[in-house]
Amino acid sequence: MMKRFITLSICFFTAIILFAANSLSSSGGDYKAQLRELRSRCHLLKDATAADYFFFGMGRRTKMIYQHGRLSSLDGKTIIADFGEIASDTIMPDRYEVRIVKKSGERVTITENERGVYIGKKRVAGTNQHVELPSFVGKRYDRVLRVLLHEVLFNIQPDGCPLPNAEQYSRPFYRDAAYAMMVLKATGNENVMKPWVIGLNSVYDHARSDDYEESDNIGQALYIISPWQRKTKAFRQKLLNEAEKLKLTADNGKNYISGLVDGMTCPVYSTLWLIKGLHANGLDDSQWALPDTLDKYTDLCWMLPDRRSVMKEETYKDTYEWQTRRKNIRMYPYLNAARAHYYNDFKLAVMSTADYPLTWEQVWKDDGGHECRTHLWHAAELFLLIINQ
Repeated sequence: MMKRFITLSICFFTAIILFAANSLSSSGGDYKAQLRELRSRCHLLKDATAADYFFFGMGRRTKMIYQHGRLSSLDGKTIIADFGEIASDTIMPDRYEVRIVKKSGERVTITENERGVYIGKKRVAGTNQHVELPSFVGKRYDRVLRVLLHEVLFNIQPDGCPLPNAEQYSRPFYRDAAYAMMVLKATGNENVMKPWVIGLNSVYDHARSDDYEESDNIGQALYIISPWQRKTKAFRQKLLNEAEKLKLTADNGKNYISGLVDGMTCPVYSTLWLIKGLHANGLDDSQWALPDTLDKYTDLCWMLPDRRSVMKEETYKDTYEWQTRRKNIRMYPYLNAARAHYYNDFKLAVMSTADYPLTWEQVWKDDGGHECRTHLWHAAELFLLIINQ
């Protein structure tokens, strides 16, 4: 009788383990198939070579990169593990895993989960900070969502500071951080940003320069601090005071704010973020309304469907063709994703032909420029678009 009980128990726990191991395949099929389907729905694709690397260190963990048999710090200054001569390695982005076969025949796995980064069963130092990693069971593109969440979390630094890209940027943008916070709220990861958020004191992010101020920052900062209203009370009042300073009144008696956003005057986009920030903090927004006009970022404003201005898609398509000619899809793909969301038309988004990373941004510099491997706003924007597909 006892032997039978033990046998049944082993079978039961084996079934649980197998279920957990296969849980990632229970929704929309395999990762590559999901990517093929999404690409087939896009009007444009960005040609990219297959990646021979993978990033480890989601959230407030040490940032690392695996490439060519080595796990190193992101800046390449520290080798964390050298696996010697390898016969092969297999990168599995949706499982946050690299499987290595050495020439000796030994097999090693590097994997990241909610508890940390592991080489085999040993956790890598500096990676014990917890993150939530949902499997998105029931979502059509569950595996793609896992990779996009990974790309959001990877660009958040050990101090909680969200950078547009962990390799190329040194200053955070409130805009990128606000979109990232939307993803963190959706996945139960708000605390990843907490140390940085509760230390904020500047109304403007000054990401481009110390004297450059963008009016959309006010609402974005309000949204970012919303999970910790007690701890950020003084800063919240500072933001509200700044909104009052920028306040303009339309013919209908409603108020709005306006100012520069990416070098353009954007009253609609700035006011929409202000309203969203007020909503997130449970504050009254009855005195504010989107102005009866359009700006260059009006059709990025999908975030409050009941308050948005509706542009005709034909208006954007003219801009879209211009972007195509100027190859701006390589530079600012998050704008395409936002417009796909606004018009509820996925073909306006742009996907990479590479299976990893899924997001990017072209950065122009005096040396001719280079590309960000992953991008915070792009990853967040795609995540928020795809999760409802």
